[in-house]
Amino acid sequence: MNLHAIVRKTITAVNPDQTVILLANTGQPQGEGYVLTPVWSPAVSVPAQVQPVPDKTLQWLLQTRQNTIWRDCYLYGPVTGLERATAQGGDMLYFEGYEWQVDQVLEAWNATAGWTKVRCVQVRATTAPEIGATERPGEVPAWPG
Repeated sequence: MNLHAIVRKTITAVNPDQTVILLANTGQPQGEGYVLTPVWSPAVSVPAQVQPVPDKTLQWLLQTRQNTIWRDCYLYGPVTGLERATAQGGDMLYFEGYEWQVDQVLEAWNATAGWTKVRCVQVRATTAPEIGATERPGEVPAWPG
């Protein structure tokens, strides 16, 4: 039974989905001079349920990593956090004028419901890459003045 499908209308009535850009990392092959260079799948637009991190979790995160902003996102399909064993992950999301790195996969229901809950951390202010782009965008110029 797909419980998420049952409560979906209620969730989006309270907190509508946002359209985010997903730039999925496909690995980091070793290039010349033993330099690792990330490779990205073409950027795609996906609906996401973006929510603040719960208070108790946020208190713990702030004690371990100062001055950082997190969000929990529910996305349809597979999204990966940092996976050292497979040398993959670190997918990037773009919304609210920022680049967010997927830090951790909290729940993966890909096989049954087709969605993944991830925690992402705000990296920098930037514009989203164009759909189909395979590189991270450049930085947004600093505020004038």
